[in-house]
Amino acid sequence: MYPFYKLLLILGLIALILLPLFIVMILRDPKRFYYLVVFAMPFITNPSHHPVAKRLGLPEFIFIPFLIFWIIYSSLSGKGLKPLVPLHSLILAFFLSVTFSMVGLDSTNYSIPLIELLVLLYSIIFCFTADQVIDNEHDLEKVITAWMLGAATMSIVGMHDVFAIVLGGSRWFWTSDSYRVVATFRTTGQVGVYCLSTFFLAVAYSSCGWLSLRKRVLLWSLAAAMVVLITFSSRRSVIASLVIGAAFYLASRIRRPARIIFYSLIFLLFLSASAVILNYNPEAKEHLLGRLSVLRPSEDQSAGVQTKSDDFIRSNFGSALDAFVDKPLVGIGYGSFEESDYSEYGAEIHNTPLKILAECGLVGFLAYAAFIGALLYYALQNVLLARNTPWSGFASLLFAGLLALQVSYLYNRSVRDRTFWLLVAFTIALHRILAQKRAPKTTASLNAKSNYFSVPHPSPSAFPAPRSGGIRAGGREWPGTPARRGTP
Repeated sequence: MYPFYKLLLILGLIALILLPLFIVMILRDPKRFYYLVVFAMPFITNPSHHPVAKRLGLPEFIFIPFLIFWIIYSSLSGKGLKPLVPLHSLILAFFLSVTFSMVGLDSTNYSIPLIELLVLLYSIIFCFTADQVIDNEHDLEKVITAWMLGAATMSIVGMHDVFAIVLGGSRWFWTSDSYRVVATFRTTGQVGVYCLSTFFLAVAYSSCGWLSLRKRVLLWSLAAAMVVLITFSSRRSVIASLVIGAAFYLASRIRRPARIIFYSLIFLLFLSASAVILNYNPEAKEHLLGRLSVLRPSEDQSAGVQTKSDDFIRSNFGSALDAFVDKPLVGIGYGSFEESDYSEYGAEIHNTPLKILAECGLVGFLAYAAFIGALLYYALQNVLLARNTPWSGFASLLFAGLLALQVSYLYNRSVRDRTFWLLVAFTIALHRILAQKRAPKTTASLNAKSNYFSVPHPSPSAFPAPRSGGIRAGGREWPGTPARRGTP
């Protein structure tokens, strides 16, 4: 029996034993059900090759019962839904544009596009549900903590993979790639994107002033583990995004040189730890550095010979543009490129904006651009609203992380990524929380001004009349009055 099946058997027995305790916990606080969903996000390893089954992981098996439970709970408790914000409307407009692209499908190609459409719908529901669960700062902290705990659990498996690669041991989950980390995911690309989002969120959360030093050290340790796992996933776009995100944040703190030096040293320490680990296995080091050598041309490239990776990217991106040229308005249909005649390698488009442009046309691309633009606008507004609040550092790092993730999504697919949609929910929830905190101050300031102007100013007769010869308004003298004793 493979270690994978042994681990599943052990986890299944533990879950069965803890099931009564879990039911009691969620009945006391139904939001704990969603915290478990967030905790389970990285556990999506699945040996199936079925087009539907391979997309299912532990989060889906928990989220679907949670969604049914939450609908029943909200109906019985009379808890209404939060009103939609403009960003929600743009997300729905994007989904409608993706649905509209289905008119461009070939008559024989329906199954995979419909599955992809359902995956997108699931991701949007996942985002909207997170926004409904987060009512205040306490709820936001709980969801972030659940994410961090899940990432810490995943990092144990991931670091075991790292040492298995370096020292030549066996892994808990089988993979055909001998030099790259898979951990609890299906592919190395999923590892890289999840660890990238977790890194930004862990560093952002560690900047919250109310956290103890012990929690901050734990978050920095988790961020260090994410850097190591990103290195061993050898995803070039993810590493580029990591560096750019760090540069964005350091540039935003240009007026605080002490913090720039501190975070730079921490970041360099994380990279140094990865380099030290790599030195224990020269073959793994050569393999990973060979994949990451994007800043300098290799001998083959200088001689005019294209590598397999470069050839794939050129073919993939060029075929996507050909698909757009053929159907520029509505595209060839969302999720249909992989099995279409345009795909030379039988793979999907490895670029989110280009994927939307080719498969959904100009209609879908404009809707996607409006959605991403509004998301970054909300994140920037959070930075401004969080000034002089404990959330200032968190909002700045979240904005830098969202900007950097757009670089990663130039080679990865964001609309399927659970972490991306949860970060969208965080952005919306934080905007609402900060706006509510600002509202009482603004209202109090306006009330103070209105009260000042509403106070009737006393008439001249309310003041003591001066001695004879005084001049009142209009140039007339006040009636003569005898001066008080002791007055000049």
